[in-house]
Amino acid sequence: MFGADRVHAHEQPAGLFASQEETRYSNRMPRVTEETVEHVARLARLSLSEEERRVFTRQLEEILDYAESIQNLDTTGIDPMSHAGLPGVLRDDTPHDGLDQESVLAVAPDASEGLFRVPRIIQ
Repeated sequence: MFGADRVHAHEQPAGLFASQEETRYSNRMPRVTEETVEHVARLARLSLSEEERRVFTRQLEEILDYAESIQNLDTTGIDPMSHAGLPGVLRDDTPHDGLDQESVLAVAPDASEGLFRVPRIIQ
């Protein structure tokens, strides 16, 4: 299963990102290339067509452009937030009784000896 073509995350092919040297000393994010998309697909063990690589490259570029536009916003005088929720809208975290095992397993597609049975996925 894991042969000589195995690629490790730390082994990025040369030119994985366009203009790496240029982006190193600026706030600009590295540009995504089709090679970047192919590298990530290989890490995820996905096979992409040429059209899919082009589409994903364009989509990732748009995502990075948006993230870059957010990163360039002037946040002077704005306090940092732990998350973007509104204050006071979260419910209290109070414990509640869970479901009993018998009623949950009664509606399970396949149960045995008090456990869920699932299809084997490892060969």
